[in-house]
Amino acid sequence: MPRRAASHSIARSLHSAESSPLGTIQWVLTAYMLAFASVIPLTGRATEGFGAERVWLLSLALFTLGSALTGTACWLG
Repeated sequence: MPRRAASHSIARSLHSAESSPLGTIQWVLTAYMLAFASVIPLTGRATEGFGAERVWLLSLALFTLGSALTGTACWLG
């Protein structure tokens, strides 16, 4: 799914919830876009310096660690 379609889908699902005003949706999407836009140049520079495979494996490891921590968050507190 393209990013634009995904962001519209997220916005629709958040907008349908009564507890999420439009301002909150805009802040969430803006934060996502800023985070994504700031990572692109950093990833490109890291790929040039360390190689694409190393950067990909590090990204995969960080994602897996983050997912594991998110999965155990309900047990931690």
